[in-house]
Amino acid sequence: EFKGAAVSLVLLALITAVFTITGAGEFAGDPESQKHKQIMLQLFLAISALSALIVAAISRQHQLAALSLRQSVEALREREQELSQLVDMVPSHVWRLTPEGEPTFFNKRMVDFLGFDVADSDRPGMSRLEAVTEAIIHPDDAAGFRDALNQCFATGENFVMRYRLRRADGIYHWMSSRAESMRDQMGNIVQWHGVCHDIDDQVHAEKAVRDSELRLRQMIDAIPVRVWSVEPTGGSIYFNKRYQDDFRAVIADFDALGEPTIEGLLHQLIHPEDAPDVQRTLRHCFETGEGTTMRFRRLEQGGVYRWAECRVEPRRDDDGKVVQWYGVTLDVDEEVRALE
Repeated sequence: EFKGAAVSLVLLALITAVFTITGAGEFAGDPESQKHKQIMLQLFLAISALSALIVAAISRQHQLAALSLRQSVEALREREQELSQLVDMVPSHVWRLTPEGEPTFFNKRMVDFLGFDVADSDRPGMSRLEAVTEAIIHPDDAAGFRDALNQCFATGENFVMRYRLRRADGIYHWMSSRAESMRDQMGNIVQWHGVCHDIDDQVHAEKAVRDSELRLRQMIDAIPVRVWSVEPTGGSIYFNKRYQDDFRAVIADFDALGEPTIEGLLHQLIHPEDAPDVQRTLRHCFETGEGTTMRFRRLEQGGVYRWAECRVEPRRDDDGKVVQWYGVTLDVDEEVRALE
């Protein structure tokens, strides 16, 4: 533009110079008339030159604006591509819904897991959300999934839920899912963005632990001995079923005690002559971390006392710190009386 304007200005200057110097041709005549025509020509050429400069400047500004726009669009495309690649690389399933709950996007990891993209789930006579729910959510979880989503759509609250998601091979995996709404400046929901993590291994591991604990508890409740445990601080106490049944037979309001204390149980169950020694022995164990074995007379059903032997041992962590105390109480009444 500026080159064109410069060339135009040079040509106009040459024309002006030629006509000014020669004063010939159409400018011939009396001096006043010739001078007037030359002034008009120079004025015309000056206006033309100024117009050329203005047009060139406007054209240049337009071209700069167009270049800036192209650069901005290219930068946005690059950022969009980077963001898309980042979303696809996230080791989780990322999804997006409309304000009404219609799915509009699955990231690549989710597409690979499901075996289809979001648009592939469309079915005649069904909303896309209903079609997706029916296709990928475990039947036992579908109703709760719908209810939780509808609650979020109605209130704008975050979505948090565990459910089973169908993999492309038909196997269901447990997922931990969360979604939050994106709002405009007026506070209106414009999109829902969600992510779900595969926690199938974690869920199965948790179930295995619960099953193992249940089997262990059933075994402890079935063995013909009384088992108990207590925290190092003397807080929460556990008694197996056999021990609890014995307590209920002796202590009328045992179930109303809530969290019984060692001191309270010793006072009600141990023979008054043996209780002080038992208390001192247990206190020594808790203070020193040493295990012990002790014998005492214990109140039984019918108001009679029978000799019992209690063995107490600590469980320590990797640093040697006591984290739990375990005790086993055996009936040794016949043995003690035989020795007497």
